[in-house]
Amino acid sequence: SITSFFLLLAAPLLGSWRLLLAEIIHLPFFRRRAVIVGVNTASDSLLRELRRSRRSGLAVLGYISSNSKAPFEHDGLPILGNKSMLHTLIERQVIDVIIMSMDYKMHPELFQVALEAAQHGISVVPMTLVYENLSGKIPVKHVGEQWYAALPVEMNLSPLYLCWTRLLDLCFGLCAS
Repeated sequence: SITSFFLLLAAPLLGSWRLLLAEIIHLPFFRRRAVIVGVNTASDSLLRELRRSRRSGLAVLGYISSNSKAPFEHDGLPILGNKSMLHTLIERQVIDVIIMSMDYKMHPELFQVALEAAQHGISVVPMTLVYENLSGKIPVKHVGEQWYAALPVEMNLSPLYLCWTRLLDLCFGLCAS
């Protein structure tokens, strides 16, 4: 009788708590700030998928262009600048994620700045991986020579998430015993 009372009380409370936590985690304050490096058809496809996704977890601030004479805006997002602006964003810790949507052979200087960012703890991910995480599909027409980027990789989970799941495991383990 006490077990059934616990189940009747715990199930709705835990379900409500999970829904509330899911909503809180996806508030703009908790989203990771990202820039897309490259203004091309690959970045256009990614932006369409980001806009379609309800819970991307990313707040895209704008584009970094390799072209110094690029317009101020593309597809509703600002073009923030070129490699010097990317370097500034990294130094000032404005961004958490750099999404690479261009071939490294075309603009190796941008990739060099991105590699430096990775040493500062900023995630550098290929466009294909972000697209696949959002849609569940691999954008084959944008994979190109970077086919290895479309292979499954271990996801980088936040320490907060890992602690939270461990805490839940322990709580449920204690409740079950």
